[in-house]
Amino acid sequence: MAAQHLGLAEIPVMVARGWTEVQKRAYVLADNKLALDAGWDAAMLELEVADLEQLGANMIVSFDDILGKGLGVGGDAGAVTPAETWAVIVECRDEDHQVELIQRMQAEGLKVKASIA
Repeated sequence: MAAQHLGLAEIPVMVARGWTEVQKRAYVLADNKLALDAGWDAAMLELEVADLEQLGANMIVSFDDILGKGLGVGGDAGAVTPAETWAVIVECRDEDHQVELIQRMQAEGLKVKASIA
């Protein structure tokens, strides 16, 4: 109806053919995260993210800012604000290099999630 209201003859769509149910659900969350104006039910979002992670989804997009979770900084007792929470993507030479980097970062107390691109 919105497309008709805007006079659009065609509507761009994303077809998730061949995706697993976990991939579809994770995509829905990531796609909605992109819309800065999106409203969120924080309790429902937290349940959905936890469920997807339990099913083995590698969540590349962080929802900590929406869920109000901060990350501790340098032994500081306080939590940082969402604007101070960062995600980093690191490209590795191979799987052994990835394992080495993950172990080093975890040894420093960092939360690490690996994803294969």
